[in-house]
Amino acid sequence: MGHLMPHYTGRAVLGGLSIQAFVSHGFAGIDDRKVLFGKPVGEWAVDGLSGLLDLYAVQYVVCQPGALNSLLLSRPDVFRLVRAVESQRIYAFEGFSGYAIGADVEVVADYNRIEVKRADAQAFVLKFHWDERMRAMMPGCELAPEPMKGVPVPFVRVRMGAEVKHKLGSKAEIRKVESRNLLLLGGILTTKGTETRSLQRWDD
Repeated sequence: MGHLMPHYTGRAVLGGLSIQAFVSHGFAGIDDRKVLFGKPVGEWAVDGLSGLLDLYAVQYVVCQPGALNSLLLSRPDVFRLVRAVESQRIYAFEGFSGYAIGADVEVVADYNRIEVKRADAQAFVLKFHWDERMRAMMPGCELAPEPMKGVPVPFVRVRMGAEVKHKLGSKAEIRKVESRNLLLLGGILTTKGTETRSLQRWDD
């Protein structure tokens, strides 16, 4: 799922890890037991869930009929039904506020790479999980873990020198070195088993 959804939609995926993947990153998403961000789906209220979805830069939620779908349907002002594909429902999350905290940034995420194309500040936190193997590809850019309250995995703190910010008109890359088993975050929260063959970009 972590490979198919980006291929068919052009977006990174949040979730999809099996409960047998014993890594803290599995907190972000919904697992086989219908545990969503550490709690059963039925224990979530829309306001609390919305805060975490924005924290993780979720723009769309893909789910099947069930408790999560019912929760999303209860607040059409927050979750706008965009499309139904067979048994799947695609919702746009109206609370999305960007891919960073402390700056307005333009980000493209792909396998093992987070590309910051534009940033209006020299220091900010990317809404992506930190990995100790991350490396900044541009000299003068420093990366560090940024602990987040209530979240088991730190996010990515970025500090850039003035010369780096000036060059962002081209690109500045952050790579995850040998981290293919870690899903890129930001974009879509999806339940396991989503049919992807008929999904196209739905925000044209």
